[in-house]
Amino acid sequence: MKESLKLAVEKAKRGESEGFGTIYRETCADVYFRARLMMGNRGEARELVRQIYLVVFRTISTLQDPAKMEKWLYTVLYKLGERECQKKKGMILEKEKTAPSWEGQRAPETTAERQQIVRILKSSYKKIGTAGRLVCLAYYYEGWSMEELSRLWKCPAEKLEGILEYARIELGLMCTQAGYLHVDISSDMMVLMFELLREDAEEEIRQGFFTIQGGHRIGLGGRRVVQNQEIRLMKFISF
Repeated sequence: MKESLKLAVEKAKRGESEGFGTIYRETCADVYFRARLMMGNRGEARELVRQIYLVVFRTISTLQDPAKMEKWLYTVLYKLGERECQKKKGMILEKEKTAPSWEGQRAPETTAERQQIVRILKSSYKKIGTAGRLVCLAYYYEGWSMEELSRLWKCPAEKLEGILEYARIELGLMCTQAGYLHVDISSDMMVLMFELLREDAEEEIRQGFFTIQGGHRIGLGGRRVVQNQEIRLMKFISF
């Protein structure tokens, strides 16, 4: 964790606006990338990002160890993300489709084949469903254990494992349709897929805006409304 972010947390806990601004600037790209993958929709991702920072800034005084800022931030993100997926997409983890462990598959034979399969995974990621996206992102990309996720979402670890395997099978079928039969969707291939998806999100951020439904451009810069040293509202700049 960057020393500048730790210092920013300490300033934010004292109610200093500079601290809030630094936290937002240094973490918004990572937060938006994850929100974008969870929600599968730019407008909904933007709204989730707003909610995340509102909660974080309002409760930052409860964070005892500034060095744990990033893990705490992502915990808020995944907790709110799961709630928003329930509300907007009707996702209930305990009722999602599951599958047994997917065995007997083969690894890609060449680097070129591996790269092509990762590109197929990237283009197919939205098709695995909200629950699959949420669980895969937290498990493969964050490296959180099933026990951690079970506590976070109050869902049995066995259920989450089944959702994960169902997502892997769906992605494997996408590869089969593209001519790659019986491919093992390994954890390192999933991480590579997320890195490619991250590059897309970073390109949106480099352009300085999100494009949402209807072609409207929403600026990435955030504005905080502060009252009595407490964050009351988060606004994004439209242009």
